[in-house]
Amino acid sequence: MRRPRRNSALALAGIVALLHVSRRSLAEGEPEPGAPTSAGVQAPSPEPVRVTYAAPPDCPDEAAFLALVRARVGTGWEAPPGVLARTFEVRVASDAAASVARVDYADESGTPVSRTVTATTCTDVVAGIALVTALAIDARLAHPEPAAPPVSPIPAPLPPPPVLAPPPPAHASEPAPPGLHLDVGAGAALATGVGIGPAFGNRAFLGMGLPEGPDFRLGLDVLQTRYRAPSSVPADPSQFVLYALRASGCPLAFGRDGFRALPCVGIEAGVHHARGLGCTVGTAAGCTETVAPGSASPAFFAPFLSARGEFELRPMFFEAEAAARFPIGNHKFRYETAVPVDVYAVPPVAFGASLGVGLRL
Repeated sequence: MRRPRRNSALALAGIVALLHVSRRSLAEGEPEPGAPTSAGVQAPSPEPVRVTYAAPPDCPDEAAFLALVRARVGTGWEAPPGVLARTFEVRVASDAAASVARVDYADESGTPVSRTVTATTCTDVVAGIALVTALAIDARLAHPEPAAPPVSPIPAPLPPPPVLAPPPPAHASEPAPPGLHLDVGAGAALATGVGIGPAFGNRAFLGMGLPEGPDFRLGLDVLQTRYRAPSSVPADPSQFVLYALRASGCPLAFGRDGFRALPCVGIEAGVHHARGLGCTVGTAAGCTETVAPGSASPAFFAPFLSARGEFELRPMFFEAEAAARFPIGNHKFRYETAVPVDVYAVPPVAFGASLGVGLRL
């Protein structure tokens, strides 16, 4: 019977040595549970456990067993009643030959672990299994399960990017209209109110303006009639010539695509020249009274209104104009004979038209 007791004593000595090594390693390098680590972060608190104990009546009871465990590892490991915790199941069996104790639990990874102690007496086997249980609990206290990393809050979804309206389709920009232009040109003109019958002649002009107005012109008209005999002196042909300077202004211009329409106002000033060939009684058929040849050149003034149309084909342009003229004075041409004879009287309203071509610079 002594040999088994010696084996039991050797087993208990080995268990005590293991506990001593575990305590020493904890004191030298491993932090206490809940103590700050070298990084300044508090170690996670140990997970509480619960111990269940079952033994025959002639063995030490549960209170005696727990007292042995608490003597080794204190009381901070015990889970309060009603709290879900890992369980260490301790069972003791004893007979006349030997006593056997077994503890079953799960390690940190959840793997089942079982430890068994055998002794000759129930008291010795309970002391041994209490030591084994204390070592297992102490290992959990020294190496608690790592705390789960904090779960970062799921960031709120970013709002969808704003839907930008598509840019308007690009349109080819129309070329900017040219600025100030200078005109030089000439044309043909006809008019009434110059003499007996219509007068034909030429016109020359210089101008400047803007595409949408205003527009200014200076011009010269030379208009003349053919020789015609007045009804009062049918044997004496007469010719009339008008030399007139023209100044006009057109405040607005309307049009597009090269066409322009311009309402204008202006004034003409110049010399209205008349010349009669005269006649001698007996030498010219129908001459009832001798009339000496003569001429006259009174001054001529006439404001006018006109409408001008243009077609531009740079650098050239073409134009047409119609005008109404209002002579001032309504002078008369007459033969100064014994009995004065009227040849031509300038009307209060006369009309004219012209066609021209020019360069636009």
